[in-house]
Amino acid sequence: MDSNYVHYHFDVLIKSGKIISIQKSDNKTIPPKNAIVINGENKFLIPGLIDCHSHFYDNDDRWLFVMNGITHTRVMSGTYEMLELKKEILYNKKIGPRLFVSSPILGQNELSDFEFVESIEDCLEIIQDCKSEGFDCLKIAGIDSLSYYKAIAKKCQQLKFKLVGHAPEASDTDLLIECKQFSSEHLMFFHIEKNDEMKKLSESNIWLCPTLTAYTEVPHAKKEWSSIPEYKYVHTNLLKQWSKYPQEYIANSNDLYTLKKLWQHGAKIVAGTDCRVEWVVPGFSIHSELSNMVKYGLSEFAALQTATSNAAAMLEIDSNNGKVKSGFDANLIILDKNPLEKIENTKTINSVIINGLLLENKDLEQIGLYVANKRNKL
Repeated sequence: MDSNYVHYHFDVLIKSGKIISIQKSDNKTIPPKNAIVINGENKFLIPGLIDCHSHFYDNDDRWLFVMNGITHTRVMSGTYEMLELKKEILYNKKIGPRLFVSSPILGQNELSDFEFVESIEDCLEIIQDCKSEGFDCLKIAGIDSLSYYKAIAKKCQQLKFKLVGHAPEASDTDLLIECKQFSSEHLMFFHIEKNDEMKKLSESNIWLCPTLTAYTEVPHAKKEWSSIPEYKYVHTNLLKQWSKYPQEYIANSNDLYTLKKLWQHGAKIVAGTDCRVEWVVPGFSIHSELSNMVKYGLSEFAALQTATSNAAAMLEIDSNNGKVKSGFDANLIILDKNPLEKIENTKTINSVIINGLLLENKDLEQIGLYVANKRNKL
């Protein structure tokens, strides 16, 4: 999004998955032959949302993203199955958000998707393989050794392979910048208080994806989960796992309010939810994330930018996504209420247009019934 106000009474023409034109409404306008005409009176059109930090339980999670107007997502624990799903969606064999898939997680502890990494040489070989296999970036977590981290970063730079994830706890802003990490996840580095440190981080090319929802909603969700509607879309086995989760996972409130200061310094912030971690439901959690962005200091417009134009820039698709603009891809949401007035209005979805395909409210309801019935039967 690039406008902090509503442009009223415009016609948007879409053809072959692209926005062909946007022009002032005129009663004399004649729609093209065989066009599907959507009555947008008292509706609000925004770009499709982007979740920059997600995890999939299985391929049916794609429907939950679609239901909630998410047209792109960055999968942060990639698999070869996810690479295949990415291709199927890209070539319109399946409906779903366009995927950007990280490598399987590389680490030195139980977070790693690989067998225990015993040497730097092991790391470098894995990185080369992940790049060759077509993953979009290298995800690290649980790398404790600074020497390993530096070697991994150097290899990624050589391969022009984006390094994302969790930097070592012992690292600092200078090391993150030196190693050219592409994005830092969660509230890492949100504990910084000095303005010069914030300025330094904000002036770097590092994207920050705070995943506020994963920190703020987990502690109380366990008590209320049976009354929260979106949990009917969660696989039964996953709910059983979540029910064992200890309620000790809560963020320092000072770290949360650092969000506003970093934004004011010009930091590159994007919305991500860490969905599929305990109590964070794919798709639905993007609305919670945007609400949290506003709660901790961003305006409604700024929050929307984190999930549209900013997110598109991070994924390097901002030349054709992230805005309602002629020539851009037709990835859009029609809302019943204005999200610039109240961010929770992103939930008032009337229709979703994903890769040029129109899914009206009745279609979205059917999708929801399909997922809920399938997962509650298992």
